[in-house]
Amino acid sequence: MFFTRRSILILCLALAAPAAEANNEIIHTYRSLRSYSLGGTWVTTGEYADALFGNPARHAAVEEGKFSLIDLTLAFNPRLITSIGDVTKVKGSGAEVVSTIAPLVGENLHGRVSLLIAGYSAEFFSERLAFAAGFLFNTQINVLPHFDTSVDSQTYVDAGPHAGIAYRMLDGALSVGVNLHLSYRVAVDRRVVALDLISSGNKLGLKTLGTEGIGADGDIGAFYKIPWELSYARFSAGLSLNNLAQSTYTLVQTKLIAKDAGEHPPRNSRTANMGVRADFPDVWIMKNNFFAVEFTDLGSHPYRSSLGKKVHFGGETQLRKWLHVRAGVHQGYPGGGFGFVFPVFRADIATWGEELGTTAGMHQDRRVGLRLAAEI
Repeated sequence: MFFTRRSILILCLALAAPAAEANNEIIHTYRSLRSYSLGGTWVTTGEYADALFGNPARHAAVEEGKFSLIDLTLAFNPRLITSIGDVTKVKGSGAEVVSTIAPLVGENLHGRVSLLIAGYSAEFFSERLAFAAGFLFNTQINVLPHFDTSVDSQTYVDAGPHAGIAYRMLDGALSVGVNLHLSYRVAVDRRVVALDLISSGNKLGLKTLGTEGIGADGDIGAFYKIPWELSYARFSAGLSLNNLAQSTYTLVQTKLIAKDAGEHPPRNSRTANMGVRADFPDVWIMKNNFFAVEFTDLGSHPYRSSLGKKVHFGGETQLRKWLHVRAGVHQGYPGGGFGFVFPVFRADIATWGEELGTTAGMHQDRRVGLRLAAEI
């Protein structure tokens, strides 16, 4: 096989470089910016979309139904924006790809685009039932080039319908729910080394490196309003078991994008998630105040993750009818955001830190996001 001088130089540098730390982000099909600004809590705080992709019992917590004509979320890290010029230069295949990623070495590039169209009913044929259904298109990327010229790629594209239902019991004190998911996934989640790209001449993309398929999965959950109250707080607890089928996306095997697809895309992680929440009385202009502590993503993951990455806490207050203020700690890093509620139009902005290492405090990836939604 023919090797250019550049290819040989790149291989020598790769062999001389120390082994690089892998990208170990916990991947979720969907999380809202509201959740991230609340420190990553959703088991006891999730509403609407967060219930549809989180704790299904929280469908019963919504006070009014609505239909989201469009619910668009954009999230990224600053490195992606400042390096957009270098990113657009990454093209070609084989040694050309390896050489053009050199300016991007050492920093993760993250981006996510989510588009959700969904309807939510607070009372579905009965005051005891709540229902939600929607269609989600979500794409998210993590690309981390290393000094040894290898590249960690976590690239996921998910699209499909989702539905959930919740049932209120004990005069509304207890709610239980179920979510069902059907999704097409094409993804690549692995380290690509320089030798593979040079020897195969492959491009760094889903078509040559990805796998795809269609899979089904489901969640169950519960939310309980604890009858014991203090004069200054009332408490609730939540529990959910997510991705019970641990789908491997082999329900239907496809080759729509990944023409040289392998066996199946990365599987879902079956997890247990739990938390407690305290709601507080209104104080001055601060209304609907609450604070939650949760442990999430306890279960089977393709990557090792310490308990520190699974602890979340955060709270929210409503300062105006149209303004919500949120803050929390997600995987050991502070974050926060604002929610703006107007007739028909809603918006959220958030910032948070995502841990890319195996334990909190190793490698923070600071992110920002914007959500725009039109609802009736």
